[in-house]
Amino acid sequence: MALPSASSLKKESIASSELELDRQARQVARERELAEALQDQQFEIDRQNARNSSFWSIGKGKSKVGRSASTSGPTQGFTHPPQAYELYKAIDKHDIEFIMRVRDHAFHLLLQKNAGEFPIVYAGRIGKSHRDIVILLIGALSRYVNYLEDEDFEKKETKATLKALS
Repeated sequence: MALPSASSLKKESIASSELELDRQARQVARERELAEALQDQQFEIDRQNARNSSFWSIGKGKSKVGRSASTSGPTQGFTHPPQAYELYKAIDKHDIEFIMRVRDHAFHLLLQKNAGEFPIVYAGRIGKSHRDIVILLIGALSRYVNYLEDEDFEKKETKATLKALS
């Protein structure tokens, strides 16, 4: 039995390589589509969690002794959920408007550690130039606690938030 010629082996090898390359390109494209779909789904889940969080029920129709639900009027929501690095960048730049929007629409970011520090600790460590940011963050945390109703203290997510505050 004769062995196949070198040229036929080369042609077969090239065809096989092209098929494999095409298969890998389709797989990469599919993985990219799945990653984008997963990211979109995660953004939607984050939006839903922000809308449904217990923070939204605070002060709605239940203002306490002449206090309004918001001290500076309503703020505009986010088109995508803000990231922790954006909050820290806003602290660095004294972007009070962005911090207020985070307070109103993504309060959980104020309670999360990033690089081992809470945002309030980060602002405090910067120094006296950021004292106003520290006061703003303390006020946001205080506002959250002050607007809790008695039934809110029974909720799991409220207990977790208060534990993070302590």
